[in-house]
Amino acid sequence: MLFECDQWKVERVSPVIAANSDAFLSVTPTHNTVMEEKQRETGTGSLVFAINGLRFEVSSVSPSTTLLEFLRAQTPFKSPKLGCGEGGCGACVVLLSKYDPVLDQVEDFTASSCLTLLCSVNGCSVTTSEGLGNSKDGFHPIHQRFSGFHASQCGFCTPGMCVSLFGALVKAEKNDQREPSPGFSKLTVVEAEKAISGNLCRCTGYRPIADACKSFGS
Repeated sequence: MLFECDQWKVERVSPVIAANSDAFLSVTPTHNTVMEEKQRETGTGSLVFAINGLRFEVSSVSPSTTLLEFLRAQTPFKSPKLGCGEGGCGACVVLLSKYDPVLDQVEDFTASSCLTLLCSVNGCSVTTSEGLGNSKDGFHPIHQRFSGFHASQCGFCTPGMCVSLFGALVKAEKNDQREPSPGFSKLTVVEAEKAISGNLCRCTGYRPIADACKSFGS
């Protein structure tokens, strides 16, 4: 247990996402099912979810609280930003992962955390840009490419773009396509460029951003 207060508590669990050096990942539903089983056993009605490998249990929260509000106010993960507040700028994008017991697999999808109610992420794993990599544990190849291609200026929108691209890579790896050449992903160049179509940038310019994304395409 890391810390606890009257309304919510958090403890470290095994991360749901482990990305290797090639920016791909393997996802395991273990901690999702454990959280759901514990919730059923306790019968507390608390919200249970994970953020970047930390398990959160929230017993009291306003139904109107968004995931972004919780991330910004109650966690150390500040990379998702409030831009438009309407899901149109992509500055608040996070990756949601949820185990589907019917299909027996983990479903991954990106979402605008400014529009996602906290109550809706029960049993989910949330990944922000810090969950991909950071200065302490080492940056993710996506972060390194954005830096190498000079695809970030003020940095306000960069975390959302990184997560959007990561979500596209995750989705592509689950497709039944032929295996790409070593060092490349299953993501095509066109798909890589479209991955950030929902992310707005006001200062950098889209050419270096698009080039950084397309560098992952095959």
